[in-house]
Amino acid sequence: MKENRADRKIKTINLNETGSWTDIRQFMMSLPKEQILHSENVKKYMEIFANIMQYAELENASEIEEEYLFYGRSAYYHDIGKSMVPGEILTKPDRLSAGEYRIIQKHTVYARELFYQVDFGIITGMPHALFHLAKEAAVYHHEWWNGKGYPYGLRGEKIPFFARATALCDAYDAMTSNRSYREEGTHEYVCQKMKCNAGIQFDPKLAQIFLSHEELFHKENEKIKLSQLQIAGI
Repeated sequence: MKENRADRKIKTINLNETGSWTDIRQFMMSLPKEQILHSENVKKYMEIFANIMQYAELENASEIEEEYLFYGRSAYYHDIGKSMVPGEILTKPDRLSAGEYRIIQKHTVYARELFYQVDFGIITGMPHALFHLAKEAAVYHHEWWNGKGYPYGLRGEKIPFFARATALCDAYDAMTSNRSYREEGTHEYVCQKMKCNAGIQFDPKLAQIFLSHEELFHKENEKIKLSQLQIAGI
């Protein structure tokens, strides 16, 4: 699916609105606190998943072995495109309207433009070792295995491997976290949802690997929740 002129126009306007930002960290730190915490959580889950995938029987095992140390830090940038989305939409306390949801969906397209500017040195601060993985995660983590995701409707293995792995960590954290418009799901409920969506939303083999080690993610999830309670003074 090719981007059209309207997409290009929207992206240019949004990137120009960032003013004098030239460092990738400025884009990340502009996100709402809840979004930054989500990015940090996805980083932690991906570090666990990377260690698991090293020893799994995957066709790209040698590639994983070379890059897995960068997986967590790269996944941290998966939602960086949301820095181009109006804050009032990102922090809206109610469910999004159809129009607002379409704007949110543009964050993957905005990410592509942002990484284009990183590649040309217009935006700095992205470690070279993370660039291609972070770009894959940010642009493609909402593609679905069955081709019904966004922004390009890619299907199956046409979706970059790292984006498929990031999608699982992203979904797990999103569903186990409280949102203003819904309560968090239990670990058991979320794992069941992920199992049901294997082969639909998620790469079935990666989902199987993730869920066969679900206790590790549950343990990390509990640590995250405890830390958040301690920060809140509860």
